[in-house]
Amino acid sequence: MRVRCSKGTYIRTLCEDMGRRLGCGGCMEELLRTRVGGFTLENARCPLRLEADLVQSDGACQYRYRRDPFYGWLQQQRLPGGPWTDVLGFTQEPQVDQDFAPILFYFAHSPDSNMNQFARVSRYTPQGILAIRRHVLQEEVQGQVVSAQPLSPQEEGEAIRRVFHLDPTGISLTP
Repeated sequence: MRVRCSKGTYIRTLCEDMGRRLGCGGCMEELLRTRVGGFTLENARCPLRLEADLVQSDGACQYRYRRDPFYGWLQQQRLPGGPWTDVLGFTQEPQVDQDFAPILFYFAHSPDSNMNQFARVSRYTPQGILAIRRHVLQEEVQGQVVSAQPLSPQEEGEAIRRVFHLDPTGISLTP
């Protein structure tokens, strides 16, 4: 089956819906994206392996990654017959996008924000998300709350320490 669709279309769901409509169930065995926006399978490139000093080629240029004390990694490129030039520096450490810093500061400190009135912590698990939201420890799977346990301020502090491995000192836990 070949499908031309807009972004946001879930092909697996389409298969399930077709099977349900036919009364026999439906699933997908294989999915091959032949086009995403202006990119096609014909002009696709294999991703580069993140390995220090391994020289790789896309057919037009050579690339390599070098360890860097500031960025962590530097991607370098060499055009045919040219020198190596730095293209991109990046780290594999978790980062906060600085564009969001003023917004996060507002949420955390403004007296008009309801985002600073109680602790908000969450952790991804293989099954979903564990989170404390509005003094309730809840487990979410595929966006649905599957368990919810109301917490007293003392229980909330213990859960932050035990479940999330964080020090709750300084976090407002009052209801």
